[in-house]
Amino acid sequence: MKFDIGIFLKGMLMGVCDLIPGISGGTVAFITGIYERLINSVKGVLSFGAIVNFFVLTFYALFVPKKKNFKKFDKFCCEHDLYFLFTLLFGILIAILIGSRVVHFLLLEYFVITMFFFIGLVVASSFLIYGKIDDHNVVHRLLGVVGFLLGVALLFLVSASVEIGLFYVFLSGFVGISAMFLPGISGSYILLVMGSYEYILEAIGNFDFTVIFIFGFGLMVGAALVSRFISFMLKKYHSSTLYFLFGFVLGALFVPLCNIYEVVVKEFVYFDLIFGGVMFLIGVVLVVWVGRVVGKK
Repeated sequence: MKFDIGIFLKGMLMGVCDLIPGISGGTVAFITGIYERLINSVKGVLSFGAIVNFFVLTFYALFVPKKKNFKKFDKFCCEHDLYFLFTLLFGILIAILIGSRVVHFLLLEYFVITMFFFIGLVVASSFLIYGKIDDHNVVHRLLGVVGFLLGVALLFLVSASVEIGLFYVFLSGFVGISAMFLPGISGSYILLVMGSYEYILEAIGNFDFTVIFIFGFGLMVGAALVSRFISFMLKKYHSSTLYFLFGFVLGALFVPLCNIYEVVVKEFVYFDLIFGGVMFLIGVVLVVWVGRVVGKK
């Protein structure tokens, strides 16, 4: 297996965006062209048969180290695109471990400027994806409008105040995985809305393995079901689904824009809007440049 530095860097960018309120790692997968591959890889590996085969083949490869066992394991990984998935997840984890302090500092000290840069990346990249949609009929355009309105509707979600039990932890994991598979939705934002964000973070910090296991199980079940649904939609209604996701990504940008507005008004950092505009343009130019470089290869 050859290490794919490009996939690793895309994973790191996904991890960085997962640290930023209102920006989804799934959006990065969408705008960097690996979204469908990610969906199909997760869909393929998160089935009962695939999971059993993975553990059986891993066991034989580790404890019965014969050439044929390594070949079977390698064949399984290639068939399910696991090398891609492992590389991407490795990039995400590295970005979270290394970038959490940097991103936290930037958001704390330069929130408006930092958010504008990422918004520039998302806006420019979304229109690159728009150029790849094959069919632009009226129905597909209307679906794009519906997606846009649903993305804007995220603004009206109100943080829940509920009594958190194990089933609610499972539900939080199930719904929270939407950040990976539905571009535009921030997982941390969804957990904040559900009122379970701090509870789960505290459980992770205190190594509460019961809560961590239930939350992780919810993530896996959600990933298995949602990936299958989106994979089906992309296969049967490719242009319709891409139009909807395109509109949803743009509509969901109103969440970070609203956060910027609140900071500007409360802290009177109007001067940051100028630098924010510059960073927005830098983000746009960066995406256009990368798009041209990739397009030439």
